[in-house]
Amino acid sequence: MKYTIKKACFACTTPYQVIGAISIVKSEHLQADIYIFGTFPDHDLLSARLRELNIFQNVYAVDSEKINLLGKGQASVEIQTQALFQVAFPQIYVREFLRDDTAYETFYSSSRAHTKLLLQRVLKKRNPEMKTVIYDDGLGSYLEDSHVLRPSKMRRCAEKILGWNLFDPKTVSIQLYLPEIAHIPQELKDCQLREMARLDWQAPENKVILKRLFGISETEKYRERVILFDNVRGATSRREMFEKVDRCYQTILDVVGEKNVLFKAHPRSYEKPSLMLHCIEKQAASMEVFYADMEDLESRVLIAYNSTATYTPKLLFGKEPWVINLHRIVGPPLQKNSEILYQTFLPTYQNKEKLLAPNDMDELKKMLAYALERN
Repeated sequence: MKYTIKKACFACTTPYQVIGAISIVKSEHLQADIYIFGTFPDHDLLSARLRELNIFQNVYAVDSEKINLLGKGQASVEIQTQALFQVAFPQIYVREFLRDDTAYETFYSSSRAHTKLLLQRVLKKRNPEMKTVIYDDGLGSYLEDSHVLRPSKMRRCAEKILGWNLFDPKTVSIQLYLPEIAHIPQELKDCQLREMARLDWQAPENKVILKRLFGISETEKYRERVILFDNVRGATSRREMFEKVDRCYQTILDVVGEKNVLFKAHPRSYEKPSLMLHCIEKQAASMEVFYADMEDLESRVLIAYNSTATYTPKLLFGKEPWVINLHRIVGPPLQKNSEILYQTFLPTYQNKEKLLAPNDMDELKKMLAYALERN
């Protein structure tokens, strides 16, 4: 079959990746399609809003429930067997959303997510000269043991057996907001690495894009100085962890006062702490849309045990708000990765005193009071 080779396409599994795709398309004046996989809440609604913005030539909302078997956290033999069958015959699974006559010059993706690799494989077969651009995926792009650029042993073995060569350094390039601190796998060391285009999201015309994308009204603004970012609640195995987190929250309320604290629940969390907290109404909305409205973003104090949202101001906006990481107080199970991220991002801050990690409650009180006094 003769294919119509279009300029580019993006494959996204998170709102953060969609925002990055918009940034690249608008900054580089690129004509592109986008495939948004249903791995996050309201992906179809976000896709519909994005379609109305006319940024991409085509917006495809993909129901990936039947495809994303490996995303269900199951390791049964049946699931693994089905996944391997998908890898062997990807065209069977992508034909529901990929046009029969379409190919692309360049494929943009942020990770090796199962669903995206199936699409990438089919497109590579249609156009063997297709180039691949790996672009910023948030904190996953900067962790040494991240899944973003590193395949599992099973995946690596399957790709080798099937003769896949999707990440040949000759055809792959990498774009990151902070390339100087990235941990690039050995197999991709020879790829071209450059800084990713950063759109000015606080410019009025771009701020409107984010608000329309996430369905946020012009009047929905938050002025609290301190913002708490929570983790996914509900797992009984992490009850002790959240008891420590909530004690930190109570300490923060005692220092700052309830009216000065804003709480952002995790999009996938069905529980909230028992403390009286002012919450962001749209739990599923990406925090970046609210950051865009904060002209005083660098004066805000962002606090979390482990959250991407505390570092996205630096990544997406190039801004440096005060950040207080609670991982040294709370401890496991997320302490190790949190400490690695803290040490990784610290050199990127021009004002390093604004990126903090207290060791105990007394230090938390002092650091919080200091951050508020300096603004």
